[in-house]
Amino acid sequence: MYLNFGDFGDFEPVGHWPADDFEPRRLTPHMKIARQIMGDIVAATPKAVARFYLEGNHEDWLRQALVAKIPELADIGDLLPDGIDLDVPTLLNLRKLGFEYFPVNNLLKLGLAYFTHGLYTGEHHAKKHLSVLKVNIFYGHQHDSQSFV
Repeated sequence: MYLNFGDFGDFEPVGHWPADDFEPRRLTPHMKIARQIMGDIVAATPKAVARFYLEGNHEDWLRQALVAKIPELADIGDLLPDGIDLDVPTLLNLRKLGFEYFPVNNLLKLGLAYFTHGLYTGEHHAKKHLSVLKVNIFYGHQHDSQSFV
């Protein structure tokens, strides 16, 4: 099994943080690199019986940008023979690579454990996740290590 906790790409061109310079911000180069790396991961894990991708806040920035900037094109795939969704899993090529995609803040249950990108922040984020969800939970949003029982 392979599990990606999200924020796989920075997706800086659609991020919520302002650019440090006045250069144009282009998304396509970021997506090409992310697609290549995802393909490399699949190639390196041929025995994985399942692949899960948990959307993080950076992928959600991309979804928000698509909705906010070009909502009129959301159904453009209906005009194409195979139908192409203008969404994060399609842009990252995840369906073709065999990933099951979980939108941000959705929980994936595997056995007795739950997985998500991360719902809470702050100094005691592990305690907050456990106190609210009341399940064994693993997440990665904070980019640090905490535990609480």
